[in-house]
Amino acid sequence: MSKDLKKRIITSLVLAPLVLFAIIMGGLWYFALVAVMAVAMAWEWERMIYRKFTGFGVGIAVAALAMLAYAMMFRNFIGSRMCAEGASGLCPFFAGVFVVVGLPLLMALVYYRLAKFKKKANAGFIAAGVPYILLPVASLGLLGTDCYKHLVLFLFLTVWATDVGGYAFGMTIRGPKFFPKISPKKTWAGVFGGIFLACLVGAWFGFFEGPVKFVLIGAVLAIAAIAGDLFESWVKRRLFIKDSSNLIPGHGGLFDRIDGLLFAAPVMLLIKMVVPF
Repeated sequence: MSKDLKKRIITSLVLAPLVLFAIIMGGLWYFALVAVMAVAMAWEWERMIYRKFTGFGVGIAVAALAMLAYAMMFRNFIGSRMCAEGASGLCPFFAGVFVVVGLPLLMALVYYRLAKFKKKANAGFIAAGVPYILLPVASLGLLGTDCYKHLVLFLFLTVWATDVGGYAFGMTIRGPKFFPKISPKKTWAGVFGGIFLACLVGAWFGFFEGPVKFVLIGAVLAIAAIAGDLFESWVKRRLFIKDSSNLIPGHGGLFDRIDGLLFAAPVMLLIKMVVPF
């Protein structure tokens, strides 16, 4: 076993229980978890693009925390109605979703114009970072209702299973590359292995509530997670960097660990809006 792999395993064994604890406890623990992720992502995004402090990252971090606070307050306000009334309580929920989607897009436009005005390079990237960070942060906030806490747990476990399955099957079977121009190490075996393991998590998670539904949702989330991984790989290749940072020993940066979650979280929110649980 390589030294790097040992670091990855030890770090995972330390961080995974902390994440699961925060999700299960909910409340301020869950808020703190997502808030730390939001601030770290804002810092990494600015570092990836400009390699130094410019102030753009602070703006994204503040906006992400504000969006998270709004999403969780809105969630607490409407969560009881959604739990008690089901679909009939979704109308105000859709209004909240409209806000957490519309505001990041508006802020992205402002950031783009501001970067252009300051004659900063990569204005498109710094603007894209706004919805890239804010949408999943807000989605996680809206998904944190106590009666849907199990969906957040399912989301994280499915994304982790996709990563583990992709790594294990890809390293064991190898074979043809999936998208070599963007992610040279990713293979078709890893892609299908990740989806397969995510489906197994869905089958286990939905054993008492309907395994077929959760298996299908697991497959959709796995595909979203793989797309998120490819997107982050594309960004790093365009910016000529290997890792988003060295924040997590053995793993690189936070983006390198949660890139799949950033795409899967909004997808989980959309699924929640159209599929009864």
